[in-house]
Amino acid sequence: MVSSGNRTRQNSHGKAIKVSIVIPCYNEKETLEEIAAEVGTAPVDSRIIVMDDCSEDGTRGVLKEKLRQSVRDREI
Repeated sequence: MVSSGNRTRQNSHGKAIKVSIVIPCYNEKETLEEIAAEVGTAPVDSRIIVMDDCSEDGTRGVLKEKLRQSVRDREI
């Protein structure tokens, strides 16, 4: 069931379903914010999990400083 207002999906027991979206990344400092913002527009209740594979270009700094503050209710 999808509610018309917030697009929350429910299972057969009436409990809300949250989708986990995993974004693997390596050296994505220049594109990570745009990617996370685009994924965040998905019309479902979701949790974004970004997996950094030891980036050397400052990707981890973007995750810690910018995305953690700007993405609400997300795990980074």
